[in-house]
Amino acid sequence: MHKLNLLIVDDHPLFRKGIISVIKDALIFEKIFEASTIKEVFDLLKKEKIDFITLDLNLPDGDGINIIEKIDYEQNIPILVITTYNSQILSRDVLKKGAKGYIAKENISDNLIDAINAILRGGNYLDATAEMLDKNSESSTELYFTLTKAEKAIFKMIAEGKTSKEIAFDTGRSVKTIENQRGAIMKKLNLKNETELVKLALKLDIIDL
Repeated sequence: MHKLNLLIVDDHPLFRKGIISVIKDALIFEKIFEASTIKEVFDLLKKEKIDFITLDLNLPDGDGINIIEKIDYEQNIPILVITTYNSQILSRDVLKKGAKGYIAKENISDNLIDAINAILRGGNYLDATAEMLDKNSESSTELYFTLTKAEKAIFKMIAEGKTSKEIAFDTGRSVKTIENQRGAIMKKLNLKNETELVKLALKLDIIDL
């Protein structure tokens, strides 16, 4: 098998070095490229041939789900999600959106090479620790990444303090539809009230104080 080119997408340089240290002796990849933002990813894909991507979901200019959906549709490059979120629901959701694997950052030394090899053989790979989690223990932070693009847009507008009427006007939907979506988002994220929603938005850097 010819040597492949890897793109590591993570906004923490030390973690990117950690991935490199784990895979360097496996002799799987000929070249390793690095990116820390969504923009850098797509700029690099225009210039270089990339055969495999490791991807963090929480990036400075957006969440990595956008990369998964666009690349799966346009270029079909296998993507392994490597994230701090150890989540059964999220792991299954990213596979539905087009990723080929999911492992928690805390487990890369044990699972990274196995995950890459499984995906290169045409399979999928899910972190066993995520699969063993109780769905009821999932945090709102992890569950945020399972929202659809439309739900994320509404989530942001709610966090910004917009009323259902204002959101309906901005999105071209009825007030009743927005009220239903508000409730669905709160339920999906296990949030009790909008104060908790705002706190989550601040934690994820979706809004600023």
